[in-house]
Amino acid sequence: MEKQIVAVVAVEAATYAIDKPYEYSIPASLASKVVPGVRVRVDFGRGRRRCEAIVLELRELTEESEFKLKPIREVLDETPVFDTKLIRLALWLREQCFCTFFDVARVMLPSGVWHKFDTMYVPSESASFESMKEAVLDIPSGEEICNIIFNSKNPVKKLELKKLYEAEMLDKVLKKLCDASFVSEKEYFTTNVSDKTERLVRIGVSKEEISEYIKRKKPKPSAVDALNLLLDMKAVTSHELCYFTGVSRAQLNTLQKNGIVHFEDIEVYRRPKPSELFEKREVALNEKQHKVFLELSEKIGKGPSCSLLYGVTGSGKTLVYFKLIEEVISRGKTAILLVPEIALTPQLLSRVYAYFGNRTAIMHSALSVGERYDEWKRIKNGEVDVVVGTRSAIFSPLSNIGIIILDEEQEDTYKSSTNPRYHAREAAKFRCVSESAMLLLGSATPSVESMYNAKVGKYNLQVLSERFNEKPLPRVIISDLRKTLMAGGDGAIGRELYAE
Repeated sequence: MEKQIVAVVAVEAATYAIDKPYEYSIPASLASKVVPGVRVRVDFGRGRRRCEAIVLELRELTEESEFKLKPIREVLDETPVFDTKLIRLALWLREQCFCTFFDVARVMLPSGVWHKFDTMYVPSESASFESMKEAVLDIPSGEEICNIIFNSKNPVKKLELKKLYEAEMLDKVLKKLCDASFVSEKEYFTTNVSDKTERLVRIGVSKEEISEYIKRKKPKPSAVDALNLLLDMKAVTSHELCYFTGVSRAQLNTLQKNGIVHFEDIEVYRRPKPSELFEKREVALNEKQHKVFLELSEKIGKGPSCSLLYGVTGSGKTLVYFKLIEEVISRGKTAILLVPEIALTPQLLSRVYAYFGNRTAIMHSALSVGERYDEWKRIKNGEVDVVVGTRSAIFSPLSNIGIIILDEEQEDTYKSSTNPRYHAREAAKFRCVSESAMLLLGSATPSVESMYNAKVGKYNLQVLSERFNEKPLPRVIISDLRKTLMAGGDGAIGRELYAE
């Protein structure tokens, strides 16, 4: 038997009961494009329903199957959306959380990555309007739909027709037209978010030719100012050029037609801005923080490990995090810093930007769809060293991770309350094992299980028992409200608080 390489895929249409890897043959025309981590379109089930799937692995078919394998229809991605380590994480979460592979995939990938599929209709060359109309005269609005499809210059999208006509009646008309070969049906897909681009303007001729052009054509002063600016800057976005010189887009189009300038569309990222901007600074630790840092840094790069940093409020745990991240980056690795609440992210992000600059990304649900998609792309393209975010940031497509930090690790917001019900701490442990990275759990009030694991030696325990500025902790008063109720009070606040 000749060796055959098949694709093992997870299919979106598979319910939990039948969610398992399925094998599909790879057409020769798609052999170079089908790799683990890309999304493909396949026919699934007896009804050959066309649906989306993710390639998990390529496998050599050792035994001849009693059934003929269905082929992959098309590849949807130019590059994989998952690397092999994230595929293993998704498969592990599927088993842990009792859900389908695609339930996990929807959490791991930003919504802007997913596709919208629809069909469009084109009249066949042999079809006439009269013959099309005759075929659907018995269906209400059939003639109107035929008129739209027949007279449209472009293919008519079903999505647009649904806005005008009732779905059941529309399906009957389209089915009759397709069955009679008057209309051909084609499938297309779009992404939820498109890439954002800006137009870059460049000089296309020499300085002498520009001088000659100005003498000959005598353009408006604003166009001359734009050309002088381009001579100095080499390339400027059209938006900035119009803003600083007052040149109109029509004038730029004229310069482009005459060959004086060239246009180039470049991709730009939609990026969330920090709430405050701080100057870049060095991470300065006191003696006790430095001791903790040295003990923790020794574990970096020596295989997977887990440490608990138990520090009182105000002891400067965040500075220790930053120093460890700085150490990891100096070794050519990357870091993930998780926080429990979205509200904490902006202020923390400002501090991270101050220390680590623009190679920082933020991931949380309060970002716009475009911002989240672009941050994900930056991380995937290797343009990021540090990711800051809430629990979903644990799925960031970072490679070569050196450390994952969970701040306030005891918070229940690290556990998802919707399907799949994963815990970010457990996902972080899996990633640290895969990447041979260090997991650092930080808290002033650790969870019972984390403190127990530290006490029995499963975790390395580090303690910061004093505040950063060595000031005493605030005095705590225990106010017994039972005494207030017995004294005839309403019990809303105690006598001590009322006195204060």
